[in-house]
Amino acid sequence: MLPILLSLVLFADQPASSLNDFNGDWTTDLSTLSKEPEPERIVVKGKRFSRSKGAVSVPADGTFHSLGDAPYVDAVAVTILDRRRVRELDRFRGKLIYSITYTASVDGQSMRRTITDFGKPNGRAVSTVIDSARDGRHSPGEHLVSGDWRAVSIKTSQARLIDTIRLRDGRYSLLGHDGYGYTAVIGGPPVSIRGDAETGRVSVTTQANDTVIVSMSLDGKKTALQTLRLQPDRHTIKVSVHREADGVEKTYLLRRVK
Repeated sequence: MLPILLSLVLFADQPASSLNDFNGDWTTDLSTLSKEPEPERIVVKGKRFSRSKGAVSVPADGTFHSLGDAPYVDAVAVTILDRRRVRELDRFRGKLIYSITYTASVDGQSMRRTITDFGKPNGRAVSTVIDSARDGRHSPGEHLVSGDWRAVSIKTSQARLIDTIRLRDGRYSLLGHDGYGYTAVIGGPPVSIRGDAETGRVSVTTQANDTVIVSMSLDGKKTALQTLRLQPDRHTIKVSVHREADGVEKTYLLRRVK
């Protein structure tokens, strides 16, 4: 009987989780973000620039080139600044959305990507720095930015990482400090997302008392399934995102802001 009595004592003051425990401000812990299974390939060769993420391939002549009817970025301009630096400008419907500078180290073994995002709903520019390590060897004669890269750290403003979650009256809402967000009826139809593509939609369901499931789509096609599972401490949420395009599942933790 002792083990049973001990368990009753230890857990007596730990109330069961409730969906109400999702309510509050949460910050993304970037240190817990799982790594991509494959490196990102960037090629700067023959006055042409390409990167595997986003499937971008354009002349590196400093001129904007159309990507067609794309939902987030429809024109890209790339300039080779010198043997270690490349600048990429991304536009959508004539508006500058991103400015990205790729800077390789002198030995070519690391690279820093500085991204300025001008496309947030509140209109405020936000900067993010991604440091990457080369995966494999650098081929002599190639531009130092060329190669396969794996992200090793991501840094951005703390405020950008905070989201407010509200779950009440049969509705789930998410609001970021930059104006991104949505409110959906749980079990209801897909809704639009502030700060996302025009055809971006989310729908929300719940499971038990500790799980919220967000289904994401674009142009009516499912793109990702996000599962938020409240942990026993009620101050941590484990997030899993399954990407439909490649089947990869990314995970990270949200921590309650005190």
